[in-house]
Amino acid sequence: MLQTLTIPAFTTLSGVSLGPFPLSYELFGKPLFEAPLILVNHALTANSTLTGEQGWWSEIVGPEKAIDTNKAAVLCFNIPGNGYDNFFFEDHIQLTATDVALIFLQGLEQLGIQTVDLFIGGSVGGGIAWSMLTQNRIDFRHFVPIATDWKSTDWIIAHCHIQERLLQENSDWGLKLARQLAMLSYRSPQSFDARFQRERRSSKYAVESWLDYHGDALSVRFHAKAYRHLNQILRQINAVPDGESFAMRLAPLNTRFYIVTISSDLLFIPAEDDKTVEQLKALGKKVDHFKIYSPHGHDAFLIEHSQVAAVIKGVCNHIEGLAAL
Repeated sequence: MLQTLTIPAFTTLSGVSLGPFPLSYELFGKPLFEAPLILVNHALTANSTLTGEQGWWSEIVGPEKAIDTNKAAVLCFNIPGNGYDNFFFEDHIQLTATDVALIFLQGLEQLGIQTVDLFIGGSVGGGIAWSMLTQNRIDFRHFVPIATDWKSTDWIIAHCHIQERLLQENSDWGLKLARQLAMLSYRSPQSFDARFQRERRSSKYAVESWLDYHGDALSVRFHAKAYRHLNQILRQINAVPDGESFAMRLAPLNTRFYIVTISSDLLFIPAEDDKTVEQLKALGKKVDHFKIYSPHGHDAFLIEHSQVAAVIKGVCNHIEGLAAL
């Protein structure tokens, strides 16, 4: 069930003061404080509904699944302005990933949460999660970032820049085309070749029809204003503020890290995860590095359920109350 907190006031990193606005969330499984807490940050066009008939991660979250709702309290916030709770920011309000991180931290603090046993974030949700960690306000004991990193590379910024230009059209056409462009970074050439094999359907190639379908489908379920807002958050992931170092921000943390890389990811590329893992090891952090082997690119974390589930189950075996019997 969708629940809502009120963020009474917030000043963005760019200095814009926001009045009261809602922060919605859903809780699955056990009640808060009666079981280990798992916090999940959702990806770009997902939402707080992790499981159930409409759940976007139902293959992973649920009774006796990798994230076992029989054993844990599972919490997920909506990125404010994603429209899932019918709330949108005005066009001139542009949050960064760190702004969202600070809002989520306020939400946790309002709920009285000081410790999170397991924190999982995929894609842009993982980027927000990195920024939450580096604020050092909550004890995140185990952290699983999937298909993500602590910063947006120039490659990501470039993709977002072109989408932003299309979204400025403020039309269904702009939204549809921006989504089609995004799909090229969410999948891989190998995935396309294996699936479509240059097949034609009437006057179009099958891959063209598939791209049109995804553009049309997003325009039905998602508001252009929200998509533009989230695209800007993806563009501005940066868990280490300018003028500070990775070591400065990460050194105080007692978190155990489990970095999950997609072998064919064209958005958050594997080489960046390799660098992050080496930086964490240089700081003496406990870090494991897992690779999901798939031809499907960035979206493999939503496709390769058995591989993702195996990683999460292994992590849970390190956590009291979540380990397999």
